[in-house]
Order: sequence, then structure tokens, then C-alpha cells
Amino acid sequence: MGLGTTAPARNDRRHGPGAAMMDSKLFVGTTNGHLYERAWNGSRAGIWVDHDTPPGTTVNATPGAAMMDSKLFVSTAGGRLYERTWDGTRWTWVNHGTALA
Repeated sequence: MGLGTTAPARNDRRHGPGAAMMDSKLFVGTTNGHLYERAWNGSRAGIWVDHDTPPGTTVNATPGAAMMDSKLFVSTAGGRLYERTWDGTRWTWVNHGTALA
């Protein structure tokens, strides 16, 4: 699954500040269930990167705090916790299952 570079529609962005990473990235969830990254590379405008959805589900909340400049967590419509992590080469989704009852 490749990464897209189209910005989410203005009315498609969720509330909340999102998760900041490395002083150059901000991650937000959108109403269509995608995870988007706003990345700055020194330019004023920055670029949007569409990380799509976790496999078989959608993002349903603002992403949690970023950790170690390489991962962040999102909750999904199916009640699962997913991690979006950078392995040094590519972004991957990791399913951490559902919360204990």
C-alpha cells in the first residue's frame, strides 16, 4: 500500500492537534478514516501524506502521542489499537488488538 500525497479536504479533518513527531511532522485522523501526515522540510507550505487506513478498519480518533520519533498509536472503528511505525525503510501498521474488558 503506497503513500498518497493529496491533502485531505478541509471539511474532512478531525478535531484535535494530532501527534507531533521530530518537530517536522504532524499526524491527524480524518472523517474518512485515513491517517494523514503534515510534513515540513524547510519550506513554509509543507506537504500532506496520506497513510491510508489500518488493514480492514478505519481511524476513528485523533492519533495519540508520537514515541521515539518513529511510531504513534491510533484507535480504530473496530475498537482495536493500531501502531503506525517507521522501520527505517517504510511505514507499517501493527495491530495491538482490543482493550481488556
